[in-house]
Amino acid sequence: MSHVATITLEFRDPAALADAAAACGLALAEDTVTFFDGTRVTGTALRLPGWQYPVVVDAQGRLFYDHYEGRWGDLTHLHRFQQAYAEAATR
Repeated sequence: MSHVATITLEFRDPAALADAAAACGLALAEDTVTFFDGTRVTGTALRLPGWQYPVVVDAQGRLFYDHYEGRWGDLTHLHRFQQAYAEAATR
């Protein structure tokens, strides 16, 4: 029998966030980012390689990013960071 699992990852652990960023060779900085559509988000920002806009983790642990269907950033980098965070948070 097949089963489908859905995982919602919330980025609430600052130590795991720092560990994941270090594992991916990324720096974290508090920032307010204005995205192309005018959305402004304040939180912990990280720049993924080749991305037009940084990824921002807000105070509720949600990720905000704009990759414009891969034109402004390769999702492989985001997925690698998410995996690193999940691993760090479970340790």
